[in-house]
Amino acid sequence: IDAAIEAATALGFPVAVKSSAPLAPPRGAGHVVLHLASAEQVRAAIARVGLPVIVQPMAERGVEVLAGVAQDPVFGPLVAFGPGGWSADLGTPMGVRLAPLTDADAAELVTGGKVGELIAASAPQVDVGALEELLHRLSRLGDDLPEVAELDLNPVFARADGCVVVHSRVRVAPSGPARGWKTW
Repeated sequence: IDAAIEAATALGFPVAVKSSAPLAPPRGAGHVVLHLASAEQVRAAIARVGLPVIVQPMAERGVEVLAGVAQDPVFGPLVAFGPGGWSADLGTPMGVRLAPLTDADAAELVTGGKVGELIAASAPQVDVGALEELLHRLSRLGDDLPEVAELDLNPVFARADGCVVVHSRVRVAPSGPARGWKTW
């Protein structure tokens, strides 16, 4: 608890406290406490959430999107992008492209579908270039590190001054020969 309070003080208030217990959901059910403005509030949040915790600075909100990469046994790395936050939990459609991404692929992911509508309607306007750069970096990561079986960034706050990853989840597969879908 003292280390968490020390981290919150070093980061500067306000902060967020999140459970880092295995399998804790990223949102809801009391696993996240936001807008903590003092050491006393951090201590109370930890008592509510339980240990272990992650302490993060509060991020200025933006359009919530998700981005990720997953290794497919047939196609290789796939890059996904779509509406994030609760929209992702509701099964809102997202776009998926094969890595490596082209500039056209990244632009289509960011400006197409429901997420494109959200971004186009945002005020102030979202930094589309920062989102495209994020997708290119995920594409490169998927190509360069096939042991990263899945990497989910949700939510990512897309804003006029760039984008901020608020929550991430990664699954690493053991290295070794890739297993395909064929068994013969």
